[in-house]
Amino acid sequence: MKKIYFIKIVCIASLFFQYSFAQTNLFVDYASNYSSWTNGSNLGTGFSNWDLWTQNTDATHFAGHFLGNSSAQGFGDINSSGSSFSMYANPTGVFVQANAQRFLSNTGSPSVGGRQYLLPGQSFKIDLAIAYRNGYKGIDLMDQNFGLLFNFNVGSDLYSTSTNSDLGWVYNQNSIFQLQVNQVDVTSYEVIISRDTDIYYSGIRTGQFSGFKLYVGNTDSNNDLNNLHFNNLQVQKCAMTTTWDGVSWDKGEPNSNKNVVFTGNYNSTSNLSACSIQVANNAIVVINSNHNLTVENGIEVSSGSDLVFENNASLLQNNPTATNLGNITYKRNATPMIQYQYTYWGSPVLGQKLNLFSPLTSTARFYSFNANPTVNNWVTENPNSAMIPAKGYAIMAPQNYNSTAAIFNGVFKGVPNNGNYSYNVFEKTVSNYNLLSNPYPSAINVQTLIANTTLKTLYYWTHNTAISANVFSSNDYAVRTSLAGTAANSGGVIPTKYMAAGQGFFASVGLFLISFAFSFKAL
Repeated sequence: MKKIYFIKIVCIASLFFQYSFAQTNLFVDYASNYSSWTNGSNLGTGFSNWDLWTQNTDATHFAGHFLGNSSAQGFGDINSSGSSFSMYANPTGVFVQANAQRFLSNTGSPSVGGRQYLLPGQSFKIDLAIAYRNGYKGIDLMDQNFGLLFNFNVGSDLYSTSTNSDLGWVYNQNSIFQLQVNQVDVTSYEVIISRDTDIYYSGIRTGQFSGFKLYVGNTDSNNDLNNLHFNNLQVQKCAMTTTWDGVSWDKGEPNSNKNVVFTGNYNSTSNLSACSIQVANNAIVVINSNHNLTVENGIEVSSGSDLVFENNASLLQNNPTATNLGNITYKRNATPMIQYQYTYWGSPVLGQKLNLFSPLTSTARFYSFNANPTVNNWVTENPNSAMIPAKGYAIMAPQNYNSTAAIFNGVFKGVPNNGNYSYNVFEKTVSNYNLLSNPYPSAINVQTLIANTTLKTLYYWTHNTAISANVFSSNDYAVRTSLAGTAANSGGVIPTKYMAAGQGFFASVGLFLISFAFSFKAL
């Protein structure tokens, strides 16, 4: 490669890039939190105080609340550390009943009397253990104005809901039910009740879930199996999924509370957020230029499907430990260049081979830079080798380019990079720079990077000037510090505080480590 002059400014350091899932608990409450369960108590998070009461009780008719042990009393095991919330009411004939009522209080929705409702994509879950065949036991789901939305009831051998008087499920003393409410959008919800392989689905219903009332009544006396046990109250995000079939979403618009599945082709019209992304059924999903896809957790792209990011689109993943499966296509356009000119690149995906990224570049014109002060020079790269995350590469224009400037349309194909990456760099001792790159399929904030690492000054190659006498001009380097950017002396744009995906750059390195999302760490 012809020599490139630049302003050169050892102890070795490592460069760590970190760009910050599965169901996530927002609020929980368990019976094991309590030593006694009484009216007004509250040891959970995000819920109102317990409202506990009985009705039609007297000296011979009893109802009440206690902390029990579901398995010890012959029910299915829904205990946490040996405890479950428990209620009783007997005998029959006078509608003796025990009740336990509670509302959500911290979901972020508008509030009525301190009562809030699930936001779109949030879910509520509760475990129920119901055993014996007499009396009635169940749960009412309510909106924030105490309006009844839905009911699940067990009486005799019948399991019934607001939409089905008999689910047809076979009685089982050890039954454990999980009731889940998903808020599909602002004004609609769904209920899913599961018991082993039995599953009931309510369909989409109108309303905003805010709270519940559990009740038990009219049971026979002197039998613990008449009691009602419940436990494991949870408000979650990422517990429901909305699917795009090529025409519409089945469970409302995506947001950061929902998992998203694409089974049909899709083109973004704005930014998109999701808990996780799955692309299946040979669907082609396109995130258009300048749109962001923000994902809390992982991405899975099935064989035959594709997730395509057009130039200047970004994939943002908030969980650095999330695992990605399957390849995406990430497109980046270089500024126009002519024959013999170079662009500094880095790969936002794993496994991208140099010669497949730029197949018409001469096989001898792929370079990296060895900043070891004993070398401090360009190194020829094997064109069949895969690009290493955070490593920078200088790649010459395709051989069919001429003196007319043309845009190189770079296409990366592979599993999107996510998490922490390390790459050896050398501190400034003999005017040596390190050729690095942004390893993520998104822009990164340069000010944050510099402020929290030992990187000092970044240099972007602009290839504004044609090669002369086998030498490139050092005037073609634009400079970015934490405070500001400076255009290259030869002209061009001023670097902003954001570095694009796929961008390679030279950097000077200081002496001290400050740990952060992007960090240097002394070896």
